Amino acid sequence: MLTLKSLLTTSRVEALSVELQAARADLVQAEQAVGDCLVENLDITTATNAMKQTSDRVRVLEIAVANAIQKDEASQAALKQAERQVSIEAEAAACARVLSLGMKGEEIIAAVKQFAIDMAVATETLRQVGGNEKYAYSMNEIRGQFGLFLGLAKHPLTNNGHVSAAFMKYNTWTECLKKVCGRPQP
Repeated sequence: MLTLKSLLTTSRVEALSVELQAARADLVQAEQAVGDCLVENLDITTATNAMKQTSDRVRVLEIAVANAIQKDEASQAALKQAERQVSIEAEAAACARVLSLGMKGEEIIAAVKQFAIDMAVATETLRQVGGNEKYAYSMNEIRGQFGLFLGLAKHPLTNNGHVSAAFMKYNTWTECLKKVCGRPQP
């Protein structure tokens, strides 16, 4: 609505300005006609009346152009204000969406932290029970792959999730754990 109104006021200013230019050109001609009548010692009444009418038209058009310019400026200001308001509302909505994810993020971070604690306890128990020699490398493997999969999970946010195929030893985290723990051999 505001854009259309803005276009209309701008268009009206342009149309009135063109009309004013033409009226000013007519006034110059009317003044010249009065001057020509005086030079030739003719009756200047008709030429003077025409000049007065043209002069009055120029003044009316100048006022109309000034008014149209004011309306156009007000319309442009209203349009800019509306655009600013839309931008402010969009920013507020985006902030609200980010803030709404805060609690969910806190829950996920707490769950990951608890998972890391649980996994540290479980892997340390495995290392102690299974022997340091057998599981020392495996514990490093689990830690490294955990970091890798965690990095892949956060990639959409950080944009740092590209992993070289050389580091992707497992398709899933569970596959990594199964490989490390293996199956008892007969």
